[in-house]
Amino acid sequence: KDFSPEEASPIQKEPEPKKKKRKTYGQDWETYNAYQQREKLMAYRLISDAVDSLEIEDKKKLGRPTVNLKDVLKSLCVKEFCGLSSRRLHSELVLLKAMNYIENVYHFNTICKYLSEPAVQKYLREIAILLATPLREIESCVAIDSSGISTRRFAQKWSDIRQDFSAH
Repeated sequence: KDFSPEEASPIQKEPEPKKKKRKTYGQDWETYNAYQQREKLMAYRLISDAVDSLEIEDKKKLGRPTVNLKDVLKSLCVKEFCGLSSRRLHSELVLLKAMNYIENVYHFNTICKYLSEPAVQKYLREIAILLATPLREIESCVAIDSSGISTRRFAQKWSDIRQDFSAH
């Protein structure tokens, strides 16, 4: 048998780098799935309860009938929750009426008209505070979505974190 130099010095392979184990967190999937499946129904109830808790005076006046301001406020809140255009909101409002959360389904122009009224804006701020108050104790920084909106002036924005691939 012929002798070759390759056989005399075996090739040493470099050791494979150790894979980092990713830290995982347990998930209560049953509870998570239950909440995800009922999210919209729970949100509609919370919106309805928040608006119903406000003390809103009905101003009676002569002439054309006035709208139910609570229905308008609920409609505006649902519009924002669902992220729908005013025209696409109509079918959601039909569902809200069927669920007895609102009494009237108003035309989209009527709903948009009331959004610019200072009294409605004041009530919407009250509703936002009312709905956000329970989260005050557990939230230290708000990132509403991936847009990078934040309540801290010098906090690192989510969009910056998302685009910093060295942190992943």
